[in-house]
Formats: sequence, C-alpha cells, structure tokens
Amino acid sequence: MATDPAAASPAPCAPVVFLVFNRPELTRLVLAAIRAARPARLLIVADGPRDDVPGEAETCAQVRREVLAGVDWPCRVQTDFAGRNLGCGRRIFSGLHWALGEVEEAIILEDDCRPEPTFFRFCTELLARHRDDPRIAMIAGTNFRGARPAEADRCLFTRHCSVWGWATWRRALQGYCLDLDWWRTSVQPRDLRGECRDAREHRLVCAWLDAQRRGTVDTWDVQWFAHVFRQGGLSVVSGTNLISNLGVVGHHSTGSTRTHGLSTSPARFPLI
Repeated sequence: MATDPAAASPAPCAPVVFLVFNRPELTRLVLAAIRAARPARLLIVADGPRDDVPGEAETCAQVRREVLAGVDWPCRVQTDFAGRNLGCGRRIFSGLHWALGEVEEAIILEDDCRPEPTFFRFCTELLARHRDDPRIAMIAGTNFRGARPAEADRCLFTRHCSVWGWATWRRALQGYCLDLDWWRTSVQPRDLRGECRDAREHRLVCAWLDAQRRGTVDTWDVQWFAHVFRQGGLSVVSGTNLISNLGVVGHHSTGSTRTHGLSTSPARFPLI
C-alpha cells in the first residue's frame, strides 16, 4: 500500500551538496528545504566574487554567512569556498569532484532549485537502489511535464539528463571532464544520429557541443550530458515534478521560460 507522503520521515537523507554564489534570497528558500530534510552531511560549494561586479564581494560573503548560520540541526558541514571567481563551469565542475571525493554519493542542489519535500527521500532511496548498477548515471527530480499526481509513485528511465535537483555517485563522475577536444575530432555529428530521438534533438545536441567547444558558453552541464551520453548512461526521473527552478535571471538565463517555476507535487512511496 502506498504511504502518505506527508507522513514520510525526513530521515535518513543522503549527503547534500549545496552550490551557492551570490543570491541570498533564493539561497534562503533552498536552505529552508534542506533544513527540513536534516541531512547528516552538508557539503557547501561557493564561487568567489567577480572583480568587475560592484558589491558582489559582500553578497557572496553574506550567502556564505547565512548558509553556515542556518545549519541548526546535527550535521557535519564541509565547505569548499573559492577565494576568487572561477566561473560557472570550473566552479561547479571542481566542486562536484571535491564533494564526491568526500562522499560516495550525494544529492546536488543549486541555489535556485527549490525541492518538494519528498525529493530528498526519492533521491536517497534510488541512490541506494542503483548504487551498484553502472547503467544508471544519475537521478533527476525535475520532470518537465510538471506535476502529475497520477504518476507520483513512478520512476522513469531516460537518456536525457536534468540537473535541476539531482543525485549521483562518485563512480558516475569517473571520466567526466570539461575538455571537449573529442568533439568533431574522434566523434562527429553523424555518430550521434542514432543516439538522438529525432533530427531536432540531433541539431540541439550538436549546437550545445559546438558552443562549448568554441568557448562561447561557460558551463559544466553540457559536458556532463555529453559524458553520460557517451557512456550510454541512464537517468532515473520522478514520475511527477519535484523541483521548481526559481532562477529566472541567472548566469545563463535572462528571462522566464516554460520550464522555470514548474509546479511540483509529492512523490508517493513505495516507488514503482
């Protein structure tokens, strides 16, 4: 019989990696959700301020102070605070490698990805369930179809990766790097045709890879998608959406899209 999500205990919870930068208001919202889950380990990754952005040094310092002060439950806290700005790509890439060097598996949240409370249990159970299955590269809380209560007890398997609230293992990071020198050298666009759903997806994937290779985008997730894609890895996705991305204006976004601010609904357990 399915259990009532509201009655689900917040513990145990897998270690949580919290990626923060310069947005105190959003950081507070996500920290409140983490506090309710009460993970026994919290690994905080922060980028440093940019020299050419007035006032950013203070907002970065404020975010760090508030996160540390907000941990008021029994928890081992570890920090990886950059002394200078590394940029989105290098900071998150290096932070993920640091964190998953400290723990074998973790839930990963950026400062603008507010989780539905059952997201933590969803990830914790599936991290344990698929811990030793090399076919599974990650667990995703974002379902872009939105809240679907009728499918709240379902898990879906897909080749697509969403990193708005996700979880993974140290083993899955092996071989993940920012360098895309293999693209259009050892791997050509034609090699990906059979891996893509249709011609539109093939064009989109190739455009992402081209932009990253040219250096016109400073990011880390395109490389993660490519890493999982090349390994033939799968992502486990919740049947209902568990994450609302509140970051309408961020490093790579300047306006709202249909995927921002999606409604959420709780997962139901046991999962199918």
